[in-house]
Parts: sequence; structure tokens; C-alpha cells
Amino acid sequence: MNIYESTLDFNQHQILSIDLSMVNTDFRIITASAINSSFTHLESLTLDHIEPDILISLLSNLVFLPRLFSLIINQWSKFKELRDCYALIFNLPKLKYLKFFVNESPHSNSAVSLSIPAIQPVSTIEYLVIDHRCNSQDLSNIISYTPHLSRLSVIHTLNSKENFPIIFPLSNLTNLSLDLPSMSFDEFEILISKIDAKLKILRLYILFNNRVYLDAHRWEQLILQYLTGLEKFYLKYFDFITEYFETQRYSERKNEFFSSFWIERQWILEAETDVEVTIYSIRPYK
Repeated sequence: MNIYESTLDFNQHQILSIDLSMVNTDFRIITASAINSSFTHLESLTLDHIEPDILISLLSNLVFLPRLFSLIINQWSKFKELRDCYALIFNLPKLKYLKFFVNESPHSNSAVSLSIPAIQPVSTIEYLVIDHRCNSQDLSNIISYTPHLSRLSVIHTLNSKENFPIIFPLSNLTNLSLDLPSMSFDEFEILISKIDAKLKILRLYILFNNRVYLDAHRWEQLILQYLTGLEKFYLKYFDFITEYFETQRYSERKNEFFSSFWIERQWILEAETDVEVTIYSIRPYK
């Protein structure tokens, strides 16, 4: 159901899902009362392009919803309310899934800047998708509020130039997906060493000309040390061809991903070449 009006003339207690948007300029009058405690069976809510002050008011009201399991936030303009939004979201009593998207320019420098109080709310979130810029301290702080995470996806630049902080244990985390355009393998290795979790599935997407990601021996060492329970491994590495074609393509070298380590796990390496890029993929055979 798409809702654009501030007053809802429906049987609110029967509504299970709502998509609330301010994209349409004909419906700009939306207030916090658009969603209130009368929506007793609301399970899924999508907030798209909501003005920051209205978004904060709406999130404040969601704490009264006893069955809100899924929340998607899409912000398409400049947005600086990440800290306030997360603080309100972590108080939601039944939330299981959160996707938070913020459209930002490549040069923006927003941060969550969450603090860690002595007594903090423990979020019920189990599946979290972070689709906005954050630094490693922000990621660590978010994790401190979400100890029940079983799936975590980070789909944006993770600013990792500073030293990685201590990341809190995630005993329930089994599925991790990282889309990190500019993280070196060394930085990625430090991040994995800090995440105290028993991962079963790892997905990694890299847009970075760092061929260490194609070093099978480094991967073997990392997996055997930190990811001993890994069952499924997915890697997409984009190797951009230089103007003068100075770099040797991996396919021209011996395939190091054909040792007993990779054969036993049935993880295979594939390469797909276009005019400007070669995409290397590691995936389970089945």
C-alpha cells in the first residue's frame, strides 16, 4: 500500500505493510501522526525520501508498534540525521530487518557518530543492510547495539584509513556481505580478524586495483586462521585494464586456486573479460 496523505482513513489495525513516500510533490503534508499505535498489525514499513524532521518524528512513533518486523529507509538527498535515526531504530521492540540507504556524493563525509552509553538498548535486529558511508568506528558502534545479528551487509565505502577499533563479538553472525570499493586486502584482513563471528557465508565485492585479492595463498591463510567454519565463499574482483596494458592478466599465470584447499571446498575461480575490465569470480561449484 502506498500512502501519501497525513490522515489515513482505513482500518489501521488490518494493515500489514506500508510504503510511505514524499517523492510526489502533490502530497507533501505528512506528519508523525501518519503512523501511530493504531497500526497494531503493521509488520513492514518502507520510508522513501522523507524529509529529515518528519522522518525523526515518524521513527519516534514506531516504538508503539508491537509487530513491526521490517523497516526500509531510503534517503535520496543530503542527510545528516544518521545518529538520531539509529538511536530511535535501536529502541524498536520487535524489529528483525533493517535496510538503511542514503544517497551520497563520492566526496561526502557523513558519519553515524553513535556513542556507546554505559547502559544501552539491545536491538532485536537480526538482518542489517548498511547502504551508506560509515567509518570503522561507526561500524563497531552499530554492532555493539545489535548482538543478535545473523546477517550483515555493508554496501558502501567503509572508510578504513584509521586504525580499526575493537569490534564487539557477534556470536550469531553467520552471513557477511561486504561491497567495499576501495579497501586493500591488508585492511580487509584486519577487519576480518576483528569480527569475532563463526561465518558460514562470505560475499565480497571489490572495485580496487589490488591484485593481492587474487593471491590464493593469502586467502588460504586467512580462511584457515579466522574463517574455519566457512561453507560458501563468493568473491567478485574487478581488475581494470590500464591504458598501456602494463599489467599481466591473472589468466596468463598459473591458476593458484586449483590446489587441494580449493578443490576440497569446491570453490572455483572464473574470469570474464570486457574491453576495460576483467571480472574475477570465486564461487561454490554447486
